[in-house]
Amino acid sequence: MTMERTLPLICFALAGSVATGQVIVNEDFESYTVGSTIAASNPAQWSTWSGGVVSEDATISNAYASSGTQSIAVIQTAAAGGPVDCLLLLGDSANGSYTLSWKMYIPAGKGGYFNIQHLENPGVEFAAEFVFRLNGTVLVTAAGDTASAPYPHGQWFQVDLTFLLDEATPTATFNLDQAPVHSWAFNTQTDGTAGTNALGSIDFFAYAGTNAADGEYYVDDVHYEKLGGTGVGEPGIPGVITYPNPVTDRLWVEWPAVGGAVQVTLCDAAGRSIEELRPTGLAAGGRLAIDMGALPAGVYGLRVSDGVRSGMHRVMKR
Repeated sequence: MTMERTLPLICFALAGSVATGQVIVNEDFESYTVGSTIAASNPAQWSTWSGGVVSEDATISNAYASSGTQSIAVIQTAAAGGPVDCLLLLGDSANGSYTLSWKMYIPAGKGGYFNIQHLENPGVEFAAEFVFRLNGTVLVTAAGDTASAPYPHGQWFQVDLTFLLDEATPTATFNLDQAPVHSWAFNTQTDGTAGTNALGSIDFFAYAGTNAADGEYYVDDVHYEKLGGTGVGEPGIPGVITYPNPVTDRLWVEWPAVGGAVQVTLCDAAGRSIEELRPTGLAAGGRLAIDMGALPAGVYGLRVSDGVRSGMHRVMKR
């Protein structure tokens, strides 16, 4: 029996594991009253930097929305930043793989900022900082390094973060509108010193990197999910990364040095093979893109094999 004929059966055998995953947050802000604040309305999932301070809370707004009619507004009125300083709590998660995404809107002439905290108790360990500057570039600072990329004013764009906490070197990736921007060792602080390998919170702070009240942005459609395992009875390939997840258009697959020829197979939820890719000359590690833009929304499996090991990765298509 050829590999091409057996691949659908292999995918089907793993379909049960592909469907696993734990959605922790799926928030579109439509259930709240306009003018109320998110941490006061949902303290189990949201807080403020100082713990319940009303002036630091983000307001439910109908000025802009990616879906529905509402989002949260993070608007700066103090020159030094703030007072809005609102936290999305991530549970101090210290193991597993996670995806976190949201839609973000920055009006023309404005900027924004958020950071990742290793602990829900903020201010102890900064994992990464993201400054959306007035000139239309986002500056990322993480693990003692920086990266930048353009972002659009006056339209919604997607922020995607992926965290692989169980790797030999725990890894985080940041994508903006499906394009890779930066990857870094997550068990570090922003200056490169050692940090706690845990997901504490996202700090949405009203700031734009200047000494004026230039920070104004809106956040909608927040999705935070713990991903399931790689497959049933398969050892997997350590270091394989798939992002962004959820994906809208282009899915990126990265792998380290492998034992042989790489084969990547995209499967639907029923286990049928949709696309099979065999990149050559990349045994020392590489990256490829899979176009999923025309596929229906739902759950897919991505099987990565090097002829010795193989693993199934769960992918959510928006």
